[in-house]
Amino acid sequence: MVGRKIIRNAQRGLTLIELLVVIVILALASSLVLLTAPPTRPPVRDEAERFARRMELALDEAITSSRPMRVKIDALGYVFEQLDPPEPGKEAEGYR
Repeated sequence: MVGRKIIRNAQRGLTLIELLVVIVILALASSLVLLTAPPTRPPVRDEAERFARRMELALDEAITSSRPMRVKIDALGYVFEQLDPPEPGKEAEGYR
């Protein structure tokens, strides 16, 4: 009977308290890693903010120069153009 008791105790496994302690330690370690990691921003958001700032600058330039600006967007990127005012009686490209 003594032999059975030793085997039974050896196969007992983890208690609930031991399991909870391990879970708490893992939670603390993972939260520490998340808190020390630098925040990441998607590059798309950075580019969108850069484009918005450039649009604001183009608007300011159009207002201060009293000449309209146009932005052309294609698959390769975008470009800002300052338009010349149309001649009287003619319709200029880009004006609407």
